[in-house]
Amino acid sequence: MFSTRLLTAMKRKSMDISSFLKHYSGDTANGEQQRVNVSEDAVEDDDNIIEQANEHAEAARDHDRIEAEHDSNEQKQAASETEHSEKQQTAASTTVWNRQQQQSQRLTAKPDRTQLELFNPFLDQQVKL
Repeated sequence: MFSTRLLTAMKRKSMDISSFLKHYSGDTANGEQQRVNVSEDAVEDDDNIIEQANEHAEAARDHDRIEAEHDSNEQKQAASETEHSEKQQTAASTTVWNRQQQQSQRLTAKPDRTQLELFNPFLDQQVKL
C-alpha cells in the first residue's frame, strides 16, 4: 500500500510505480553504494547489539555464579556453626552427666575405713565394744 505522499510524488515526477521504486530504491551506482553502506552499518550495529547481549548474558551468568558461591559459603558456615554448637551442647551435657555420676557415686559408695576415721575418730572404740 502506498501512502498519499508517495502517490503525489509519483504524479509530480510523472513516473509509474516501477520507475519510481527503481529511482528511490538506490539501483543507480551511487544508490547501490549507499544501500550497501547502510547494510554494512546495519550488520555492524547488529553485531554490536549481539556482542553487547552476549556480554550482558555472561555478566549475568557470572553474577549468578557468584551468588551461588556466596549462598553455598553461607550454608557451609551455618552448618559449621550448627556442628560447633552441637559439639558444645554435647560437651556440656557430658560434663553435667559426669558430675551427676560422680555425685551419685559419692552418695552410694561405701566409705572406706580412712574416710570413716576422718569423720568419726572414735570408730575403733566403737568397733571394739
